[in-house]
Parts: sequence; structure tokens; C-alpha cells
Amino acid sequence: MRTLDFVQPICYSAAMQKGQLVSSTRSTLTMLMGPLDANHYGYVHGGAIMRAVDEAAFISATRHAKKNVVTAAIDQMSFVGRAYVTMVALDAFGKPAKVPALLLENAEDRARSKKSEARRAFRLKLRKKS
Repeated sequence: MRTLDFVQPICYSAAMQKGQLVSSTRSTLTMLMGPLDANHYGYVHGGAIMRAVDEAAFISATRHAKKNVVTAAIDQMSFVGRAYVTMVALDAFGKPAKVPALLLENAEDRARSKKSEARRAFRLKLRKKS
């Protein structure tokens, strides 16, 4: 059994209204991995782990946005570290929607938010190149 502790979503919008505390959006997903989730060496398939990360991100982002969300990007996937997932909230027409601001509660939240801004800037830079 493996427990994935997903971190809060980082949401971007200059026109956000109400905020959500980081602590109100955290989620822990516990899954039982059985033989169908394992490779021939007995280790969990990377794809099963990726699916669990996506599900945990969905739970956390939905709590934050109070709307349907979809995965827009996974910045980095390492099976020994954190996965950085970008989720997008959708309105009733399936278009990107505004979400509440993320209210940072402590120094760790502020540091993680600053790092997320750097990852976002890097993603946008890569997008402009392509």
C-alpha cells in the first residue's frame, strides 16, 4: 500500500475574488496496489503511480476551485520525488474559469508558491518557443 500526499494547487488569476486556505485544499489519497498494478518484478507500474498523482491533484484542485477541473500539464514526474501538476478549472461551457486566490498560511507555503511561479514562468517560456 502506498500513500500519496498531494500538495496544494497553485492558481493564477489577477481577478480572483475569495480565497482558499492552503490547508483546506490538501488531500491524501491512499490506494491498495494489487498484482494488476505490478510489473513482472513486483514493483508498481509507473503508469499506476501517475494515475494516482492525477487523481490526488483532481481532488485537491476541485476542493480549491469548487468547479470541475482537468489536468493541463505535469511539469515533472519523478518516482522518487514530487510531481508538479497544473490543473485548470472549467466553467459550465468547458472553458477555463477563474478560481479563488490561494491564501498562503506560512513560510513553507510562501516558498512553495515562489517556486511554483518559477516553474510557471519556465513553462510559459517553453510554450513561446514552440
